[in-house]
Amino acid sequence: MRVLATTRQGPDVTAAGLEHVAYRRPRPWSGQQPRPSTRAAVDFLAMVGDRAYGRDLAETLATRPADVVMVDAMIPAASLAAARLGVPNAVLMHTFARFFLSPALEAAGRLRGFSPRRAWARASAVLVVSDAELDPAHGTARAASFEWTGVAEQHPTALPRESTPRTG
Repeated sequence: MRVLATTRQGPDVTAAGLEHVAYRRPRPWSGQQPRPSTRAAVDFLAMVGDRAYGRDLAETLATRPADVVMVDAMIPAASLAAARLGVPNAVLMHTFARFFLSPALEAAGRLRGFSPRRAWARASAVLVVSDAELDPAHGTARAASFEWTGVAEQHPTALPRESTPRTG
C-alpha cells in the first residue's frame, strides 16, 4: 500500500510499513507550525482550496494506478481528481462533519473554482471518524450519505486520580 503524503509525514508513513510518495506541487502546510491565528486560518483555507493535491494524485495514478483511493477531507481537490478519473475514493473526515461542511471550507474551494461539498458527494464513501450523537451534522440532509465510524481513540483503561488538595 502506498500513501501520497507530505514530505514531513514521510517518516510516519514508512514507520507504519507503508510506501511513501511525496506531494510535489502543493504549498507546504503544517497545523503544528506556530503562527498567529489569522495567518493559520488563511493558510488552512488556502490548503483546502489547493488544486495541486488533485494534480499530484492524478499524476501518481497515471504512472501507478490504484484500485481505491482514501482522501483526507481537508484536500477535497484530490477527491475530485479521483472521481474525475473514475477511481473509487473514500473521504476521511477526522473530526465532526459539521466542521467540514462549514461555509468557510466551501468558500475556500469555490475561490479555486470547485465545490468541496460536491467533491465529497462524488466520492464512493464519506467516513466520519467521530461520535454521530455529538456531531451537529448527523441527521442533516447534507450529510445523509455519510457514515459515522465512531472515534478512533482507545478508551482509557483507568482515568488518573485527582490529587487531593493540601490544606494549611
